[in-house]
Amino acid sequence: MNSRKYVISISRLLVIIMLFSIFTYTPVPAAAAGEEPSVELNGLIAQAEVLNR
Repeated sequence: MNSRKYVISISRLLVIIMLFSIFTYTPVPAAAAGEEPSVELNGLIAQAEVLNR
C-alpha cells in the first residue's frame, strides 16, 4: 500500500512539473501578436513603399 501512495505522489509531482514547464517555456501567442508591429516589420514596410513609388 505504501508503494502505491509513493507512485501516486511521484506521478502528481511529475504532472505539476510538466504543467509548470509548459507554461514557462512556451511563448505567449498574445505577446507575439501584439498591436504594434516590430521595428523590423516597420523597416520592411518602408522599403516596400519606396519600391512601389
